[in-house]
This record gives sequence, structure tokens and C-alpha cells, in this order.
Amino acid sequence: MSPVAAGERGVLRVFAVDLPEAEIGAFLAFDRASGFSAPFAHALVPGLTLDPDFIAVFPVRHLPTLGHKDLLDYVSQTAFKPADLAHNAKALRAEAGWVVLIWSDAFGDRAATLTPALPIRPVATLRMTDPAPRDRSTARVWVVPKRNARMAAPPGTQVRRRNAATGLALITMVLLAFALVYIGVPQ
Repeated sequence: MSPVAAGERGVLRVFAVDLPEAEIGAFLAFDRASGFSAPFAHALVPGLTLDPDFIAVFPVRHLPTLGHKDLLDYVSQTAFKPADLAHNAKALRAEAGWVVLIWSDAFGDRAATLTPALPIRPVATLRMTDPAPRDRSTARVWVVPKRNARMAAPPGTQVRRRNAATGLALITMVLLAFALVYIGVPQ
């Protein structure tokens, strides 16, 4: 059992879902109107509706396509307490199946007791160094993708790619300007 305090902020709970690939879709099914499927909700926190804007569900095997070696590398992109990352590093690196990441904001400031039951298995609990409330505009629910669908990049990945391209363009312009000043403008 894992308690969630009322008003808790900045905690990420990572759970593995130990089911065959063929059964994952039905177990983790999500509908915006009614929330997660009864099997998932009952296996984790019976009687409590979670805010899907603060939950991510995805297979770890997709992380390399997004530029992350493993689950530890992925969660390390957030400012978690180093002691929490060190304590959970082995478990996060070893995880290879489907995972559910639940931010404390998903509980809507309500206290809860998580009772993960098979096929849900706790992997890690990580605390942020600065537990400010998560911004809904950058939060994103990743639901079970349809067969052959590509998983969306995590929040911030697209921004990092755009920033890298902008930085490269800026460096190119500075070098070109330097070359024109140093060499001189052709006449």
C-alpha cells in the first residue's frame, strides 16, 4: 500500500503493467468521459477517479525512438531528487514493458491509498526537487496507442528539437557574419 497525502505535489509514481501485449489494450483502455477502464482503476485505486492530464501510459520499448536509452534516462529529464533517482535507478533501467506514470496532481488534492494489485507492480516513487504544481498546458495523457500507431513525443521533446534547430541556425548566421567582416564583403 502506498499513501498519497491530500494536496501532495511533485511526486511521480511509476508502475509496470505485467500483461501480455494482447491484453494491455483492454486493461488500460481510456475514455475521456469515463476515465480508465474498470480493471486498471480497480487494480490501483478502487473508488477514485484520476485526472488523466497527469498520467502517462506507454511501452518502454518506444523510448529509444524518442531519444531516451531507457526509463531512467526518460524520467531523469525532470528535476527529481538525486537520492530518489539513485535509489530507483536499477529498477527503472530494468523496466522493459508497459508503464503507467502518475503525477500526484492526478489525485486532485485528495488523499488516497494506492493498493497496486496484479498485474500492476510498483517500480519507483520519485520526488521533485521543486514540487510546484504541474502545468496542465504541458501535461499530456498518453493512452494505449492503436496497433501500429506511433507514440507521441513527451512534452518538451519537440521544444528541445526546435531549440536545437534554432541554435544551429543562429550559429551559422554568426559564423557567416564573422566571415563577411573578417574576409570582407565581395565587390
